[in-house]
Amino acid sequence: MTTQDEVGSLALALNQLIQWVGEYTDELERSRERVSERTQELKQALRSLKETQSQLIQTEKMVAGIAHEINNPVSFIYGNI
Repeated sequence: MTTQDEVGSLALALNQLIQWVGEYTDELERSRERVSERTQELKQALRSLKETQSQLIQTEKMVAGIAHEINNPVSFIYGNI
């Protein structure tokens, strides 16, 4: 009788362990999918930021060029006054 009780208890514990492992595995898979989705979102955000930075640099260069073109004649005129 004791052997059946011990084997039965062991079987119940093993079944519970298998159930828990299955639940944890499912939870880990869902977490992995969320991490993968978030990683893709972050990669897109990084691409967008790099593009915006590049546009900002181009705009700054253009503004600097325009300011230079305006300042040269103004400086010449001011120097001759």
